[in-house]
Amino acid sequence: MDDYVFTSRPETGEEYTKRTGAAPPAAGSAGPQPRLFRIVAGFAEHDEKFGSTAVAEVARTTAPTRADAEQLIWPAIRAQTANALGAGDWRPSMNWLDVIELLAGPPGRS
Repeated sequence: MDDYVFTSRPETGEEYTKRTGAAPPAAGSAGPQPRLFRIVAGFAEHDEKFGSTAVAEVARTTAPTRADAEQLIWPAIRAQTANALGAGDWRPSMNWLDVIELLAGPPGRS
């Protein structure tokens, strides 16, 4: 099912500062080392009128495609739904999906 809004973009300097409490790093050569991507999805379980967001992070050398990001976020959506509603045969649907490439910075700060 792909009737949701999908965006893929780099993290802004303002988002980096909010996330880490530090100034954004200076631009440098990324090279082939793994890059960190935050995948965020808004979703709803309509039968229970429950809506929330789910987040997953992944290190890769390339940005996840729409299909990759969808596969990577579903476990987090299922976990978030079960955490809020308990075990059940829930059928949440995704409303939007964002892939954000996080700026490199000090290790351990996210």
